[in-house]
Amino acid sequence: MVSMGDDFYYMHAGVNFESIDALVDLAEEYYPNMHVMYSTPATYFKALADLNQTWPVLYGDMVPYADPHDEYWTGYYTSRPLSKGFFREASYDFRNE
Repeated sequence: MVSMGDDFYYMHAGVNFESIDALVDLAEEYYPNMHVMYSTPATYFKALADLNQTWPVLYGDMVPYADPHDEYWTGYYTSRPLSKGFFREASYDFRNE
């Protein structure tokens, strides 16, 4: 899974999709057994569940994360405790479905 998107990027969707399409074509050319497609998280995780395997579980927060130019959002949720609480609760629910 390669997630795409951000808060303030992809203002010119056509250019972005052309670039992504080129990467998809390149990946499938070099790895003919690989199938690359646009999808949703729900479709991806259903396909994983259909494999009926046990997968490792991540425990703990999924932050910090990085923006361009090595800008890390390590304090974002610590200064917004309600947001951090919602994030942790949603992460817990997601992992335990």
